[in-house]
Amino acid sequence: MATISVNLNVQVSGGPQISIPPQKVEVEAYEKFEFGIGKDPKIKQDIPAPQPFSLGEGVSFLLIKSSLDEPPKSTTPKLTYKFGDGKEVLLDKPHLYVGIGSVSVLGENLTMTLAFTPAEPPKDFVTIEILVGRDIA
Repeated sequence: MATISVNLNVQVSGGPQISIPPQKVEVEAYEKFEFGIGKDPKIKQDIPAPQPFSLGEGVSFLLIKSSLDEPPKSTTPKLTYKFGDGKEVLLDKPHLYVGIGSVSVLGENLTMTLAFTPAEPPKDFVTIEILVGRDIA
């Protein structure tokens, strides 16, 4: 058994603030996926986008983060992901799903596909990190 702790504090500049007490998500297992897309300056080669992969069943925590931390401009490739036959989602900032209810909006088939639109990866190397917490069925 593992515990994933989440702290969240949201504040509007010059406006209201909402703090959520620390959340603890108890999971039986977790996995961290980390990979890159594009040209890695350390090894001087292109690294292809990963093939679709399954996050498994019983997911109650999901964090998806990329090193593309600015909103994409119309001329830069956009990193997206989708689950199964679901809608393509723009990964413009970190995406956090905490709890079974939150993860359930992604659908039942948690086979994830990452893609760039247009299809060519960016000129710079992009790192993608995914942290998944689940109960083992």
